[in-house]
Amino acid sequence: MVPASAPDNWFEKFQYDQYDWNDPEWNHANRGLYAWRPIRLTKGYFMIVSPRDYKRMTTHPDGSDKHWQVRVDTNREDGTITGLYAQRRGRGDEPKTMHAHRELLGCVFDPGIGDHQNGWGLDNRLGT
Repeated sequence: MVPASAPDNWFEKFQYDQYDWNDPEWNHANRGLYAWRPIRLTKGYFMIVSPRDYKRMTTHPDGSDKHWQVRVDTNREDGTITGLYAQRRGRGDEPKTMHAHRELLGCVFDPGIGDHQNGWGLDNRLGT
């Protein structure tokens, strides 16, 4: 569930096709402590990660690509979206389902939940 601090419809910001990813002005501004890189998900969404985590989140140690999907949580009564998260299928000794925020935090086997401090389940930069 999205924390009360998350703005309504935050997930609309994470629809991939609404942005010009080659815009030089945006690319120039997306630097520094809060810089991020998009990783495409299914259903037209993307998650964001810090540039330093991009390769680790897109490539397995054997060099093959990681394939991330969006998990959409909805309200059973009215069908509204209550949360979006990035996940993929686990490989080898990994859990059956790998969540991006847990993979980044290194707590894939911990039953605790990594906190998305800003309430955006697809913002996987450390410290947000």
